[in-house]
Amino acid sequence: MTLTSIVNVRHRASRGDTRRAGPTAGPASFLSRAGLRRAVLAATALSALLCCFGLVWADDPLPEPTPVPVPGNLPPMIVDFVGIHGQLGWIFEGRVVDENPQGLVVTFGGVLDGHQTTVRDPEGYFQYAVSIQGPGAVTAYTIDDHGKGSNIEYFDLP
Repeated sequence: MTLTSIVNVRHRASRGDTRRAGPTAGPASFLSRAGLRRAVLAATALSALLCCFGLVWADDPLPEPTPVPVPGNLPPMIVDFVGIHGQLGWIFEGRVVDENPQGLVVTFGGVLDGHQTTVRDPEGYFQYAVSIQGPGAVTAYTIDDHGKGSNIEYFDLP
């Protein structure tokens, strides 16, 4: 029994009509009063459930899908920015997330003001080694080839 036929049976039952019509009419399609009552209760429960969850009947036309905007150029992001202290100084590394990170210039600030490195990895990973003393902060940012600036990442030197 389809959802449409359940609704039709429910509608007829509300008018006191126990006949069934349509392509499935025949000896097996007649419902007894008990069968009709069960069908009406099932249709009512299903209708209430669908209404509660905002669902539509299978026979109803579906609404047109809302188009999802495809983002154009998003600003780059610097992630996983860390400083690692070694015997010869500090290594600062991280990753630039962008549509095309390779070739972007990462500019440092704070105690590394004016220092730069170029992203050579197609995945956006970069490294910069330098001999400096703390304490202080190191910042990193980049600008993509469309002129959009990234977030500013910080690392505190002890």
